[in-house]
Amino acid sequence: MPGVLRRGSGTSRRGFTLIELLIVVAIVGVLATAATLRFASAADHRRLDSASERVLRDLSFARRAACAQSSSVLITFDPSNARYQLSGVAGLESRAGAYIVRLGADPYGVEIVSAAFKGGPSLEYSGFGVPSGSGTVVLRRNGRQATVRVDDHTGMAGIVP
Repeated sequence: MPGVLRRGSGTSRRGFTLIELLIVVAIVGVLATAATLRFASAADHRRLDSASERVLRDLSFARRAACAQSSSVLITFDPSNARYQLSGVAGLESRAGAYIVRLGADPYGVEIVSAAFKGGPSLEYSGFGVPSGSGTVVLRRNGRQATVRVDDHTGMAGIVP
């Protein structure tokens, strides 16, 4: 019969084959995995950058506080517990408490690889804002490191690229 489509004639096709669907699912899976890995890597970078910026700001804060109070401010790093403490300034959570920053906890989740200043893991700013010596703090998260350096002449801190 002319003009009538018969089943199985191959002239009309509807839907997808199982092979085509499996290929599409595999491609979507590969793309989703790549996006997830990229997102996780970006989050790790951001946490490390935030932690190193926090250390930098607190070093600058300690220097300014020492000058403002005309008395020394001591910063003691505790690499084994991934935290540091500022002595001689009021705490963040209460004026009577200690100023302690826990870099190993959220939102940072980084480790302190080393804190090396003249005389060990502590740095003291005099009442004039002069540091007890130069040194570095090295932070790490998932294999990536960041270094914060203090210059003994200027007392300024900076992140080493």
